[in-house]
Amino acid sequence: MVSERMRRQLERLLDEAETAVTADDWAAVANKARAALEAEAQREAAHAARGTAEASRVELARLAAEEWRVLKGEE
Repeated sequence: MVSERMRRQLERLLDEAETAVTADDWAAVANKARAALEAEAQREAAHAARGTAEASRVELARLAAEEWRVLKGEE
């Protein structure tokens, strides 16, 4: 889900790209479209990093619990 702030940023960039189309400013169109794509890519990369961190945290907790059981002689 896209945050409200990110949605506004993407809308602004796309509006600016549309304005540039009307003005036949193709360099500006490309720049605004690239900026919108990069913002979305950064959001996706952040979600992926968060998922990786959460998976690592869960695995570390599982290993710590297993080690604790071994130390207590439960295994």
